[in-house]
Amino acid sequence: MKIAKSALKMIPFVAMSTLSAGALAEGGDFFVQADIGRSNVDFKGKGVYDSGGADIDRATDTGDNKDTSSSLRAGYWFSEYFGVEAFYSRLHDAKMTALNVYEVGGFESGVIVDTEVESFPLEVSAYGVGLVAKKNFSGLFVSGRAGAAVSKVKVPSVSDSSTEAYYGASIGYDFNDMFSLSLNYDVQEAEFVIDELDYGTQINYDADFDIKTTSLGAQYRF
Repeated sequence: MKIAKSALKMIPFVAMSTLSAGALAEGGDFFVQADIGRSNVDFKGKGVYDSGGADIDRATDTGDNKDTSSSLRAGYWFSEYFGVEAFYSRLHDAKMTALNVYEVGGFESGVIVDTEVESFPLEVSAYGVGLVAKKNFSGLFVSGRAGAAVSKVKVPSVSDSSTEAYYGASIGYDFNDMFSLSLNYDVQEAEFVIDELDYGTQINYDADFDIKTTSLGAQYRF
């Protein structure tokens, strides 16, 4: 896992190092792109709450929600086939509804002592850099992208960030050399970790978020 995380953190340097003066001198196109769409956020979390007594509360949380998403991308096409990009995305800013299951005797022990449906504000955003590739078929095109992103998850009074891989694909149409529209599908993940002492209770909580986004994009090249 540490090796994978280290490799992800190197992707931004690899992507940006391709923007050398020699490469730019060969000619290409800068681009900006705006996307708006819908994100689906699924998460599963596990927590241990130890107040120092004989009993240790354990909870498993699951939830999913949809919200409007938006992204701003900018980059450089070295050729009609290959380029680099940087982006910022707002993936979720709404209430998340989760099912909390409290157990005794360890996770997934089957001994359920309580269940609760909880709703709370959740914000998810990300920024990152990556490589992009494109194939054109007489105006119609397919493209793909992959790279590394810093994903930030925020709930009331607490936030956490993680470096994760992202990838996506698009199908679209180039109306001319400067403008195109596309339908995009992107996938990325986020991790939310709490390890702290709160009012005498030791909290260890780890949640994984799976975020899938469908959007419409407009790209301008110059």
